[in-house]
Amino acid sequence: MRRRRCKQCGKLFMPVGKEVICSVKCRQERMKERAERRKEAYKKPELKVGSIAWVNAKAREAGMTYGEYVGRSGI
Repeated sequence: MRRRRCKQCGKLFMPVGKEVICSVKCRQERMKERAERRKEAYKKPELKVGSIAWVNAKAREAGMTYGEYVGRSGI
């Protein structure tokens, strides 16, 4: 069998099958990192000034619909 490099820590190891992670510790670290990335993906994105979502948020703050806000403000 051929040695592989661990996708988590970079160490060389002898895989038993199709393994890509060298140990239980590395597997747990990888799972934790992936869970953190998933959490970050679900966070509310920051609105860019001038984007439709930003204008809509401003309209809601003013108690208007998007169309009313654009019509009155001339954006």
